[in-house]
Amino acid sequence: MKKLLFILTLALIIGIFYFSWLPDSTLTSERYLPIWLLNWSNEYVNLRTAVPFVVIGVVLEARSGLQKPVNNKSWIYNTLLAATIVISAEVGQYFTDKRHTDVYDILFGIVGTLSGIAFYHVILQLVKKCKKC
Repeated sequence: MKKLLFILTLALIIGIFYFSWLPDSTLTSERYLPIWLLNWSNEYVNLRTAVPFVVIGVVLEARSGLQKPVNNKSWIYNTLLAATIVISAEVGQYFTDKRHTDVYDILFGIVGTLSGIAFYHVILQLVKKCKKC
């Protein structure tokens, strides 16, 4: 399970950098993406940054949950790691033609991560309650 979560984390990070550093921010060069997704992502530009970071928040927190002993402050480490990823992606956009850095993307990435971490813990608590039933 640890290896699977590591591979998933790595794939998410690579995907974030790939889409962040494309020269065309409308993603129209990505023919394999459905039209509805392209339209949605171009209408909600900052929100599209938050979505993959929700997943990153869940995956990072799940990886932390597998480690012993459980660290109650793992969410701080995971948020800082995700913030480093989103800041790196934004800095990379500075050097990419037709792209620009956006402070709101950084904010949305961090909020997305925190949402993913919270979602993970809500699901974890629900699973624990269901086991007691």
